[in-house]
Amino acid sequence: MAVASAAVIAAIGYGMRTQWFVGRFAAEEEIQVKVAAAKKIKSPRVIEAVGQLQAGRETAVISLLPGVLKDMRVKVGDAVKKGEVVALLQATELIERARMNEIAVKAAAADLQDMRSQLENTEKKLAMTREAYRKDLIARRDMEEMETLAKGVQAEYERAQARLAQGEAAVAQTRYILSLTRIMAPASGVVTSRIAEPGAAVAASEAIMSLADPAIMRVVITLPAAEARLVHAGVAVTARVPALRGKVFDGSVSHVNMAAEGEGHAWAAEIELRNTDGTLKPAMGALISVPLDEKRDLIMIPYAAVFELQGKPCVYVIEDRRARLRSVTTGAQKSGDIVVTSNLAEGEKVVVSGQSKLRADRYVRIVE
Repeated sequence: MAVASAAVIAAIGYGMRTQWFVGRFAAEEEIQVKVAAAKKIKSPRVIEAVGQLQAGRETAVISLLPGVLKDMRVKVGDAVKKGEVVALLQATELIERARMNEIAVKAAAADLQDMRSQLENTEKKLAMTREAYRKDLIARRDMEEMETLAKGVQAEYERAQARLAQGEAAVAQTRYILSLTRIMAPASGVVTSRIAEPGAAVAASEAIMSLADPAIMRVVITLPAAEARLVHAGVAVTARVPALRGKVFDGSVSHVNMAAEGEGHAWAAEIELRNTDGTLKPAMGALISVPLDEKRDLIMIPYAAVFELQGKPCVYVIEDRRARLRSVTTGAQKSGDIVVTSNLAEGEKVVVSGQSKLRADRYVRIVE
């Protein structure tokens, strides 16, 4: 009886173990996934710095004449075109001078017309006198007197021509000076500042406002001296602008200046960003990424391998046919890949497809 009972108990135990084994095997059914190996690449080391956008390539608008500013036709932020009138100088005296010069020119033109008629009559009389002298109808002295008179009329005519030319030159000069009272934009751009206001006295060649090319924005950043030595003008950079949802813009280093404090302190680098669509505005913040003239090893994996778990980037790494959950630190993205800066080694295989079905430590079957 005892033997029979033991046999029954053993059979029941065997059945329970079999059910547990089958259930566990079913629970750990292999999940099909696709993987990619982490690869190591040589890439320029990148330094990041924050700066504020400023208007780029500023151009001064100057008054070519001394005078009093009468009117400013644009305000800060207005877009202007090259050759557009942006300000006026008071020109009352110049206008009066131009009026008087034009009256003088009209008088000189009338005098010249009278002298031309007088000269023509004198030349006819001279021709008749010479003909009479040729026929011995008058004395030589009479002919010489007529020639002297004709020379005098010719001289007066030439002086009348000179007076008219001088008057016309004065009119042209006054008109040119008058044109300079209409101050024009030397280039297309956006008004960034008004240096003078209506009523102000300005000197010749004094700036009254400034313009900036809207297609270019500037950012000044500071770099540690050691890294700044590895940056030079012309290096391509990128700028990420938080105010524009992290949109990235291309640009370049225009120049690098050593800080006045000396070599051990930060250096200033000026960056120019292309702004062809006018999206960037002054005072926006930007995170500038500057590649340095030295290479470093980077681990790259497909961007599809990374997912967030509790706000941290994670990946599934294949170890012993299991998907091991691992948190990582990520960096820049490039052409569908992303840099991993910690907790992943070259050659390790990460899951790039099928993560949604996985849990940590699940068995997987790798498919192509």
